[in-house]
Amino acid sequence: VEVRLSSKSNSRFDTIRELVEQHVYSDSHLILPSEITGWETKKTLQGNVERIVASETACPYHILPTSQAELIVHVYQPSDEEAAEEMTSAGADTGGEEIMAASVCELPSRNIEGLWESLIYPDDVKSKLLNYIYATLVFSDADVDFNIVSWNRVVLLHGPPGTGKTSLCRALAQKLSIRLGSRYSHSRLLEINSHSLFSRWFSESGKLVQKLFS
Repeated sequence: VEVRLSSKSNSRFDTIRELVEQHVYSDSHLILPSEITGWETKKTLQGNVERIVASETACPYHILPTSQAELIVHVYQPSDEEAAEEMTSAGADTGGEEIMAASVCELPSRNIEGLWESLIYPDDVKSKLLNYIYATLVFSDADVDFNIVSWNRVVLLHGPPGTGKTSLCRALAQKLSIRLGSRYSHSRLLEINSHSLFSRWFSESGKLVQKLFS
């Protein structure tokens, strides 16, 4: 269950989480996925919450009795700030002109809200990506030797232009910042302008990469 707070809310996350759990368990059934309603009549939730959604889950049922449900409530407050641009000099290729090397966005971001739900892919791609990333965290927590159980610590999306790779990356980063909010207090999305890192001069591209991350 994902709970989005308003930008003006100053309530404690654990307080909101407890109230949302009480509200959900007060109903007999929970529809998956669905937008949860009825909380608007509760004063504390009405003054702090914008939206409550029962989202992706491993449960195979579309309707689940709340008596059988084990809720995991993710409370988050999206940032209203615009992405900050990191500028760099591309060297001799542009005569020293400053160009955008990357943009940095605080997550979760209000500008990316709703993007995850708007993306439709076959073969349950979105859930598989989430489960893959969760698996890497489980392996890390268990201190698994990657020489024995190997796994890639990179998610690489490839495909023709216009197939939604960039949108999926943004939506996935937003979703992970919400789901892993209790594990990581801050999340940022770094979008690199790869064209700013290319150079016709030998070893210049490597220097530009080092400059970007310094």
